[in-house]
Amino acid sequence: MKLSEQIEAKHIQSDIARECVQVMENQVNGKKGMTGVLFKTLYAGIRALGADYAYRATLNLLSATSKALDPLWEKGLSENAPVAYLKNNSSLTAETILSVTDAKIAKAHNKIVKATYQKVRNTLEEEITQAVPPIADILGKYVQ
Repeated sequence: MKLSEQIEAKHIQSDIARECVQVMENQVNGKKGMTGVLFKTLYAGIRALGADYAYRATLNLLSATSKALDPLWEKGLSENAPVAYLKNNSSLTAETILSVTDAKIAKAHNKIVKATYQKVRNTLEEEITQAVPPIADILGKYVQ
């Protein structure tokens, strides 16, 4: 069964989004030096849009992201290890996630969100790649 079909229930998507936001917050809080200052400042700007803005944005992207990840998940299923497949192909998984985010940001009307995203876009691939293992574990928790 496709990943997107397994997590289509609203309560599951809500739980996944909350856990993914926690992963993001942990990454931001763990940053040091100038990169840490940059990410913490930008994330504070996102939170200024609303305490649950990151959650709502993540939830809003989850359906499209899971559909984009379906081919990778299915490849992993063919090897009886979809979570491990995402982790072992973390760069490809990150690129897939970012392709969805890039498309969504291109259509965004909020100038603050667009500007913030554009400022960090070049470093996001590395950040998302680092986040793939816990994200894959979260997905696996809800489908296996």
